[in-house]
Amino acid sequence: YTTLFRSHVAVAVPSSDPETMDTITAIVEVKGIWNADVAQTMQTQLVDRYLNETGIEHGLYVVGWYACPQWDPEDYRSKRNPFASLAEAQGRLSAQARTLSNQTRDIRALVINAALR
Repeated sequence: YTTLFRSHVAVAVPSSDPETMDTITAIVEVKGIWNADVAQTMQTQLVDRYLNETGIEHGLYVVGWYACPQWDPEDYRSKRNPFASLAEAQGRLSAQARTLSNQTRDIRALVINAALR
C-alpha cells in the first residue's frame, strides 16, 4: 500500500504588465513520510515522469510528517521513516529540489508537520 497523490495546479501571478496576470501550472506530488521511496521519488516520479511527460516546468513535492509518540509502534509505517527529524527531512528534500531545478524547471519541497501534539 503506497500513498500517492498527484495533481495539476494553476495559479495566477502578476505579470510584467500591471493590467494582466500570468498563469503558472505546477504538478504537486504528495507522499507520506513512510513511503518506501520518499527520498527518491522527487526525481523518479515528479521530475523524470510527471514533469517530463507533461512538459510542465514547476513541481512541488509535499511530504506529510506523522512521526510522533502517539503513532502505534505496531503500525509498520512508523518504522519506515528514513529521516531522523522533520528538519533533516526538509533540509535534504529542499537540497534535492534545488539540485533538480535548472533555468527552466523549478522544483520545491515542503514537509508538513502532521504529527499529533
